[in-house]
Amino acid sequence: MRGVVLIALLFLMLPAAARVADLHTEIRVDKTGSLTVTERTTVLAPQGREHRQTIRRVARRIEFLAD
Repeated sequence: MRGVVLIALLFLMLPAAARVADLHTEIRVDKTGSLTVTERTTVLAPQGREHRQTIRRVARRIEFLAD
C-alpha cells in the first residue's frame, strides 16, 4: 500500500506535458431569455501539437427569483 501511495505522489510531481494556450468564453442572452455559453480552448501538447475543443451549453431561459 505504501508503494502505491509513493508512486502516486511521484507521478503528481512530474511536470505537465501540455498547457492551455488560449481560452475564450462567449455568453449570449437572447431576447426570449435563453442563455448560450460557448467555451473554446486551445491546448499545446508535446512536440508543438495543438488541440482545440469547443463546448456549448444552452439553457432555455433565465429565471429571476425574488431572493
